[in-house]
Amino acid sequence: MTDPPARSLDGGLSYHDALRALAERGRFGIRLGLGRTRALLRALDHPERSVRGALIAGTNGKGSVLALVDSALRAAGYHVGTTPKPHLVTYRERIQIDGQPIAPADFARLVERAIAAAERIAPRFGEPTEFELLTAVVFARFAEVRPDVALVEVGLGGRLDATHAWDGGVAVVTNVDLDHMAQLGDTIPKIAMVIGGYDKIDYSMKKLGIEEFYRYGDAPAGLPGGDGPGIKTGKTGNALMNDAAEMGQNHIVLLPCAAMGYSEKDPSVGSGFLCGAPTGVQKTAFKSYVDGGGKLYVTDFAYEAVRQTWPGFITFYDDTMQPLTNPSQGIGTACRGGAEDTQGTAKDKGLGDWLTAIGDGNPQLQAAWSRIESVHSQPGTAPDGTPKTITPKVWMTSDIGSGTQLPATVSFEQKCGRVLFSTYHCEGDSQSKLLAQEKALLYVLLEVGVCVGELPPPPPPR
Repeated sequence: MTDPPARSLDGGLSYHDALRALAERGRFGIRLGLGRTRALLRALDHPERSVRGALIAGTNGKGSVLALVDSALRAAGYHVGTTPKPHLVTYRERIQIDGQPIAPADFARLVERAIAAAERIAPRFGEPTEFELLTAVVFARFAEVRPDVALVEVGLGGRLDATHAWDGGVAVVTNVDLDHMAQLGDTIPKIAMVIGGYDKIDYSMKKLGIEEFYRYGDAPAGLPGGDGPGIKTGKTGNALMNDAAEMGQNHIVLLPCAAMGYSEKDPSVGSGFLCGAPTGVQKTAFKSYVDGGGKLYVTDFAYEAVRQTWPGFITFYDDTMQPLTNPSQGIGTACRGGAEDTQGTAKDKGLGDWLTAIGDGNPQLQAAWSRIESVHSQPGTAPDGTPKTITPKVWMTSDIGSGTQLPATVSFEQKCGRVLFSTYHCEGDSQSKLLAQEKALLYVLLEVGVCVGELPPPPPPR
């Protein structure tokens, strides 16, 4: 296998010019983030959307897995595109169809096209790196050839690797070790939670194998949770919720049921509850935390943290099933007088496939204490600071009867941060098996933790 002469016959980039142009991108180094790659693919008319397959990640064995799967698929008659790394003889080996490297002329033509797209997006998103440009060339070639299956090997790895701009439908992880820590980090996400006692999310976290989280406050008298798992900070829930800097020491902050308290209604106006609402200081702190890249997860009775801080995204029902369209009215009235258990339906395909794979494809949502009427798009801010219309994502719906499905788990972004709300408890305890909603919590927290653009600065060490 030899490379061609240096000159192009049609006046475009020669193969060697294309190699040099790619290599010159090395001066931009390693810059984690998906914003540039997504913008580059968009400028190329989204070639990645035309191909399905598997993304292969892991510390060791990626190349071996790719080669074995490629061989098995081709033996079964499939047309397969692969991206093995590193190359042995020629750079063209990094883009193969049925084991044959891309032709020099095709390589040069697609690199030239990708560079033109890179120049168009650079003023807004920054200069794409060598690997980001190569990733775009890979998918541009696959879009032309249309293999039955694509097998794509990650680069550095991690959730912000350029290859994660593609969702092929399947992900393969060989093994994971602590490498590339300077770029990827070496810690699990830092998590803080307000202990409310009613939604025992601290026990849910323990059952998920996560005990290194920070506890603020204690459960009310008579309720379990005062001596639950986690690291006691000795601080109150308000000490966390009043201070964006305190929250900013964590990647994720959890505000479960009654994190802001509640009270029983005055008997003269009926039975039931009134949920607590955030103070002006707390609303400012929540918004600052999320705008800075934090992930805020809120459940049922704490719903006013979302309704008051980000009005318009979610419309809740009050306890008489009237929509609460004005955030200045009906404060605290979306608390239901009793919990309901409902049939859940995963609206996110990845979540649904995962729950089905682990035997919970028909999830029952237990202990819901609030209802969402609808979700709405609102003006917001993209990770690069530009204005953007933000549309909430519905992960799970709840069937309340007569075929009526209401949103039950919803998230929306602001800059690189995320807000997540569930109408139901995680409702864990130290003894029972993991509930479907606890498993869904793990999945959604991991997904919502992914930033669509550049990462904000990491939280400072404690």
